[in-house]
Amino acid sequence: MPITKSLRENVRYYGITLPIDKRTKEYKEIIKTKNIDEKTYVKLLRTLVKQAKDKEQKKIKQIQKATQTQISRLEAQKEVTEVIQLKSKSKVIRPIQIKAIRNKLFYMKPSQSAWKSFQSYTIENTRQELIDEFYNADTENPTITAIDINNFLKFYKVDEFFLKYFNHKIWFSFKLLHQVAETDSDRMKTSSSEKIKVSSKTS
Repeated sequence: MPITKSLRENVRYYGITLPIDKRTKEYKEIIKTKNIDEKTYVKLLRTLVKQAKDKEQKKIKQIQKATQTQISRLEAQKEVTEVIQLKSKSKVIRPIQIKAIRNKLFYMKPSQSAWKSFQSYTIENTRQELIDEFYNADTENPTITAIDINNFLKFYKVDEFFLKYFNHKIWFSFKLLHQVAETDSDRMKTSSSEKIKVSSKTS
């Protein structure tokens, strides 16, 4: 059985160190040493080539699987990054929006009222990061200090709002709502509110 051209090429390609030229001394010696005929020797070469091919295909599949896994991870990471960027973008507030937030007390309707008796206004501070030196929302048990209250009143222009109610009685109440996120990926959520009650009675 002859050693075909394709078999010789495969033997060289896969680095099989067996002689493939029948005219050489090495070829004749290996036939004699192994005590086999040429047909059996050709079968041996084909077996070694097949084993080398199988090993190569297995390695290729491992690389393909690892590459696909890496691609999946990169795609997942990209999606997470896009979501984070979208959330960050949505949190950006333009100056005109900040102005509207600071002036909302002047155009909001009372949350409670009684004709010629009182009017109650509630300010929900859902963007505490806009107020300078506001309370630390990242602590386990955040509290509101006098400085926080003053900054709160200053930001929402409460003193200007009071000018509408000269000689009226004013009551304040402050409430801190604190909620810890259920998962580590979520940020701690906090908010505060201020309730202003204006009485029609003069002081």
